Amino acid sequence: MDVQQQELEKMKIKELRKERFRLLDDIHEKQQQLDQIDYQIYQKKNEEGKEGS
Repeated sequence: MDVQQQELEKMKIKELRKERFRLLDDIHEKQQQLDQIDYQIYQKKNEEGKEGS
């Protein structure tokens, strides 16, 4: 593999890593949204339980 090919491979790897981090950020954002929804469900269930007492 010549120097030019090596540089091209390094650039490809760098771009793939960027995309990986971007996707991971998306996953974290979606996880936070799920956590918020789960908490709202938890709160609603607790409110129902208190009203029934």
